[in-house]
Amino acid sequence: MAAKLGDFIEFRKNHIEKTMKKLDDKKRCEDDYLVEKYIDIVDTLEELTDDQKADVNELFQSDMNRQIFLKTKNPNV
Repeated sequence: MAAKLGDFIEFRKNHIEKTMKKLDDKKRCEDDYLVEKYIDIVDTLEELTDDQKADVNELFQSDMNRQIFLKTKNPNV
């Protein structure tokens, strides 16, 4: 009985560690798409007008738009 309890405790410990790692990985990925990061990038783009920058900042409310912006390779798009 004690051995089974020990096995169960070890199983739960491993499960919790794996879950925590997945959560940490997800958090790290989400940090890559922080709005502040994108606003800082847009602010450095001198060719954009203030109105265009305001429009872009609204677009960055969507996580998908932030990901697209970061992954776009063509600077003219």
